[in-house]
Amino acid sequence: MCEKKFASVEYINEHYMNDIDLKKLAQIEHYNMNYYTEWFKNNMGVSPIECLQKLRIDKKILDQNNSGNILNKC
Repeated sequence: MCEKKFASVEYINEHYMNDIDLKKLAQIEHYNMNYYTEWFKNNMGVSPIECLQKLRIDKKILDQNNSGNILNKC
């Protein structure tokens, strides 16, 4: 998951299940969309979309593992 380092990253972590557009994320950091994507990648090592996709995948795997653990205990 992406670290909670910036306000837009916190927003991604809190709203990952919803549609998130770059314009909203850029507004949170007070940048225009084009600069925001470059800024995000320079600071986080991945693009905002890659961060969001990785977070969604990680959460899905975690949910599946937790569901499996509960079923195995029954």
